Amino acid sequence: MKVKHWQGYGTVEMKKVSQKIQNGVKTVVVKVSGNHEWGLERNDVYDIHRWICKRLAKDCKEYSDIINMSINDSYEIINGIDTEVCVYTISYKI
Repeated sequence: MKVKHWQGYGTVEMKKVSQKIQNGVKTVVVKVSGNHEWGLERNDVYDIHRWICKRLAKDCKEYSDIINMSINDSYEIINGIDTEVCVYTISYKI
């Protein structure tokens, strides 16, 4: 889905890749791709909750529920353009 960038302007593509639940903890993997002058990598859990979880992990009610987050930032050729791709793995209490 096309969403507004966390900075507040411009758009990027966001897609939930997978999810799993284990011992009361849900882990979602989200792929964000696009090019933006501020980049796609954001490691602040408040911003990640507001930007990603409210769209693709709606059962994560508060940013304080996030217990672990990892980010893999890379580049891929998409439609002939070198594009930033950021994969977020977010674990939170449910």
